[in-house]
Amino acid sequence: TRKIPYNHLVSTIPIPELIQAIGDDAPQEVKDAAVNFKYTSMLSVNVAVDRDNVSNMQYIYYPDREISFTRVSFPLNQSKYTAPSGKTGICVEVPYSLEIPIEKDEIIVPKVMRDLIKVGILKEDDTILFKDIRHVKHSYVVQHLNIDEDLKIIRNFLKKHKIHSIGRYGEWKHSGTEHAIDDGRKIAAKLRFNC
Repeated sequence: TRKIPYNHLVSTIPIPELIQAIGDDAPQEVKDAAVNFKYTSMLSVNVAVDRDNVSNMQYIYYPDREISFTRVSFPLNQSKYTAPSGKTGICVEVPYSLEIPIEKDEIIVPKVMRDLIKVGILKEDDTILFKDIRHVKHSYVVQHLNIDEDLKIIRNFLKKHKIHSIGRYGEWKHSGTEHAIDDGRKIAAKLRFNC
């Protein structure tokens, strides 16, 4: 283990991992608070289809237990530069957690492909150029009953050590990319003008 001195530290590491990385330098009260933070993980099945404009939607949500995924997005509808002409990329999201485990990739991915046909996104005769399978450990933060109290304990400790925990996982809040950029700008301005 190596220690590196700092004046201020900006972290976007998920709160439980940050406290774990701090290790024995964190008091027990802080460690106890950090174990309460839960999250969902995500299996991302990215599919390249040899067909233009599979859908005109940006996102489609599937709150149906009979469908293996909860959301499908179509990057081509956000920017024409996300796929070559005549091709479409599809991002399929399958959430899971310790409480709701996921099947092995060799079982769940074929289900995802069948369900894409079932819901009408893919056709039986579509040519699939490739599939890219990714597991994202921290996808969505999960709120818990005493989150405000736990965050206060952790933030007070971090503040004493000039650690600025920001972003979705650093503040344990639901947020998107635009919020992460804004958080970065705010902390940069704060450190620039207040230090």
